[in-house]
Amino acid sequence: MTKLSEGDYYFQVTDPSGKVLLSTDHISARRVHVNDAGVIDKYLGRNYECIHSGPLWAWEAVDNVGVHEVGVDVDHSKLGAITVQLYPFDDTPNPGGVYKVWMTPVEMYNPVNPVLEPVPGNSCKGLSVNGEGYVPGNYHGFIPAWSKTDNFKVKDKHINVEPPEITVRKFHDKNMNCVWDEGEEEEVIGWTVNYVTTVDGGSDYTPFTIVAAEPGDFIFTEDIPVGVIQTVAILDGQNASCRLEDVTASPDVNVSITADFSRKATQELHELIYGNFGTGSVTVKKVYDRNANGIDDEGEPGVPGWKFTLKRIAPDEAVVWSTELTAGSDGVAVYNGLLPGSYTVTEIIPEVGGWIATGETSQSFDVVSTLTYTDDGPVIAGSSSEVVFTNYLLSHADFGTKGYWHNRNGLGEITDVYINHVNKLVPYSSPTSYFDAGDEPFDGVYSDGTPVDAAYNNEKITDGIAAGEGEAGAEISHFLTDSNGGGDPAEQLAQQLLAFLFNVQYRLGEAGTTFMFNGTLYTADDLISDAIHIWLYGTDTEKNDMKDLLDSMNNTDDLVFIPHTPSTPVYTP
Repeated sequence: MTKLSEGDYYFQVTDPSGKVLLSTDHISARRVHVNDAGVIDKYLGRNYECIHSGPLWAWEAVDNVGVHEVGVDVDHSKLGAITVQLYPFDDTPNPGGVYKVWMTPVEMYNPVNPVLEPVPGNSCKGLSVNGEGYVPGNYHGFIPAWSKTDNFKVKDKHINVEPPEITVRKFHDKNMNCVWDEGEEEEVIGWTVNYVTTVDGGSDYTPFTIVAAEPGDFIFTEDIPVGVIQTVAILDGQNASCRLEDVTASPDVNVSITADFSRKATQELHELIYGNFGTGSVTVKKVYDRNANGIDDEGEPGVPGWKFTLKRIAPDEAVVWSTELTAGSDGVAVYNGLLPGSYTVTEIIPEVGGWIATGETSQSFDVVSTLTYTDDGPVIAGSSSEVVFTNYLLSHADFGTKGYWHNRNGLGEITDVYINHVNKLVPYSSPTSYFDAGDEPFDGVYSDGTPVDAAYNNEKITDGIAAGEGEAGAEISHFLTDSNGGGDPAEQLAQQLLAFLFNVQYRLGEAGTTFMFNGTLYTADDLISDAIHIWLYGTDTEKNDMKDLLDSMNNTDDLVFIPHTPSTPVYTP
């Protein structure tokens, strides 16, 4: 039976139509509790007995009268399950010996009167044990929409007809061939299948068997969640529908019961088997590899509009199916609904723009359908894969020497915001002994508040003024042109580093940009950090070597670099 929600329930036994109530004890004796595992763990029944009290008859609660026997459910004992006997009930009028059991939540019992103490009268006869009889839509207080039902039969030598049975099963058709391959494909336990008959309907979990009470049609429909595809429905050994034959198999299968209930006959047996598999997905990411390391590093952006070709590959390497994907605004393309099998995804590198791949341009993956079980039941799903492609662009920059950055043109590019950033770096955050024409930080005044002198291009007044008296630019200009008579390598390194900082900011655009110099890849952030560390702790030799390296870069008029953010539009063939 379908798993019930936690709570208290009443139960009753009727004929298959539900019109004839067969339970003989009071409704209050037929009360149980279902725990959160969906099994009965408590019997809460009590009963009433009709007794003579004075001149009247009355109902009185009596212990151990009509109480249903309780046992241990050996199949679900770990869940705290018990068994509760359905008896006492009358014989069914159905010629096949079929009964129907009902369960309904106490709060949905109609009328909602769990005690049902009848008014005393001349007799107890004629009072329904449920407090009412049958009316359309209300089966002795049990409303079909709120009730779980199931048919069963009781073996009796007096019954001459074995009622028909329909067994419903399901398997994981992971190779999609519409055949239950013995030993290779698992049976699915607990999959929901719904059914409708000429009398009523319901649902149950595979595998299960339904006892038919009368001739007629049963229409079965299995649940098919998103991402699951049915391959086959097999009825009595023959394909009712098969995906290989019909493209889409039908979850609806009609089973006709034709048995003659009026005479002894061979029992009519049917078996319905469903097969399914799960579809997979692939997520394709296009990453702008700004440090050219071939890895999807944190913070590296995706490239919108990038195109990929997705192909399904047969065992003989033939292409079975192909489609084109386009990355969205986040540089990601997702494709769902992939059948189990082997796939390749290939990036389409634009013919223009100078894009360079730092990894494989074609990658393979497999989609595999799997069957797993959760607290909510079986799950059939295809595997999900992620494919990452990494590329970068090359650009060129004309760096300025420290002489350029000290004159009017260079100083004209430098903003106060970036000067404030430079002033926070160790080489410039406090005064140094080697700088006589000013002191750090670069604010246009000495520590005592005296303005620094105006600065001129190439230190020649006739060449024009570079920055006025008391301006931060004037202090920067004096620093970059300081004569450095003592040859202090720390000052020389600080000068070249300052020019390099301006080049990175105003030629490359952002720190962190990767560039190539003399065949070696450098990251601006790392190079700046290394220079500051050497300025603080390095030997004179290390300071001179770093100064020479930065000087060479500052004198480069065609530095190859990777822009921090791609500016070239993505064009595809």
